[in-house]
Amino acid sequence: MRAAPPAKSNAICHPDLNPTSLWAMAGSPPKLEHTAEGDPLYPAGQILRSAGISRQQLYQYTALGLIGGIRFNKNGYRLYPKSVFRHLKLIRSLNRLGYTLADIKELFSQRLVSQR
Repeated sequence: MRAAPPAKSNAICHPDLNPTSLWAMAGSPPKLEHTAEGDPLYPAGQILRSAGISRQQLYQYTALGLIGGIRFNKNGYRLYPKSVFRHLKLIRSLNRLGYTLADIKELFSQRLVSQR
């Protein structure tokens, strides 16, 4: 006879572990680079996971000029400002409403939609 599966938990990881103890085991948390104004810059992987988009989509939005403020670290990796999270949310919302990327670019260029 099989044992009953464990009760579902909302915890992402083992209940005895918290983010602080995880970082203590793995070393220090990653250090984010910052802009001259002191705003943090995020690596592409973190942007992708947060927004739920592919790397190709992120690069396409960048090439179309929908996302700006990109910097490169000393190793050549792309770093994005915090504002990119809001831009991606807005782009995805407008896209779900039926706007094409060309339409969204036009809205941004006419400043009909705030990019801030």
